[in-house]
Amino acid sequence: MLRNLTRIVCLLALATLIQAAQPVRILFIGNSFTFVNNLPEIFTKLAAAGGVEVQTQLVGVGGSTLNGHIGRGDAQKAIHSGHWDYVILQDESSMGSILIVNGVRHPADPSDMWHGARELNKEIKSVGAKTAFFHTWAWRAAPEAQAMLDYAYMTIAKELGAIDIPVGPAWQDAMRGAPSLGVNLYVADGAHPSPAGSYLAACEFYATLFGKSPLGLPGKLVGLPYVAGRAAGAPGPVTLVDLTPEKAAGLQRAAWHTHETVLSGAYMNLKRPDPPELPALPAGQKMGDAEVAGDYSGTLTLFDAPARMDLHLARNAQGGWDGKLKLTFTGNQRDMEATLTKVEVGEGGIQFEDPKESVPRLYDGQVMLPATLTFRGVPAGRGLRGVAEIHVNGGKQLYAAGSWTETRKQ
Repeated sequence: MLRNLTRIVCLLALATLIQAAQPVRILFIGNSFTFVNNLPEIFTKLAAAGGVEVQTQLVGVGGSTLNGHIGRGDAQKAIHSGHWDYVILQDESSMGSILIVNGVRHPADPSDMWHGARELNKEIKSVGAKTAFFHTWAWRAAPEAQAMLDYAYMTIAKELGAIDIPVGPAWQDAMRGAPSLGVNLYVADGAHPSPAGSYLAACEFYATLFGKSPLGLPGKLVGLPYVAGRAAGAPGPVTLVDLTPEKAAGLQRAAWHTHETVLSGAYMNLKRPDPPELPALPAGQKMGDAEVAGDYSGTLTLFDAPARMDLHLARNAQGGWDGKLKLTFTGNQRDMEATLTKVEVGEGGIQFEDPKESVPRLYDGQVMLPATLTFRGVPAGRGLRGVAEIHVNGGKQLYAAGSWTETRKQ
């Protein structure tokens, strides 16, 4: 009831603006999910085709969280610089808290996102504007992560009395019909939107903010490309998106269906989803020297890209164990070599660590966090198999967990 009442008030205010022939002024605060394909411009042109004049401004930083925007201060300056009707907030795709499971990224905890949203909402309310959230989609490799994004965005929107623009749910709705439409919403990285993906987002913005169906609006839109800072000499108009009427209609239907589903209350009072299931180590067994010592080669599925894992284990003069590890990646991740520490062989199998490793967190730039890689394994046929984990923040936080399998070299 409260959500519907809030929406009615917003729509009445919007109707007053439109009747007075005043443009709807919108400030976007986000990252590449917003500025790739210039979503604000696509939305502006789509709204114009529907008879609504929209003026936008964007504060966009690649990979930024809402807290990152707060730290830089440009978002607050922009909020206070114009007479905005809406300020739309978009957080990093994993909300600044990530858990990688067998190479797939999952948003782990919305607490940081909620903090940034609350702080920016205070600024937005102080200038008389309305807060709205660009509720994003899960990466292509982890559709199950959408549940956490839905929970995070809709929960904070309800708390703040803000508008949730459910692009992520619309994305899932559209994906069910995407193959038959011949539409790919993602670009090659499986995260960022294609022009069709940005068009779907614009349709959901149109449906949610204006309460109007986007059905029948054009699928080809021409406007300015995104140029950081809009420097002098910026390129002129280009084709932002070019969809056939059939493809455009399919995305429009998905956006409107999602809008109606949300209004029906289907997403009210979402429960926090369970975390992703972590890989488990089989029961340990006693291992003898002959089963452990030697050279191995196999596969590690832990990081964003799979790695070849070469392992050397040998007894040392003190009666303990020494080891060397080499990881060779197929993607852009740098290769790694390490002398292992804490190599232990016992009743439960084998365990060893690389304590000097660091891992990148691609939020607000490349920040390297000290990390510890721990490997646990048990005998498996002619080799070993096990579980690897990366812990950060002094071992307090699990960053990644994955499986590894090694075969003894001849």
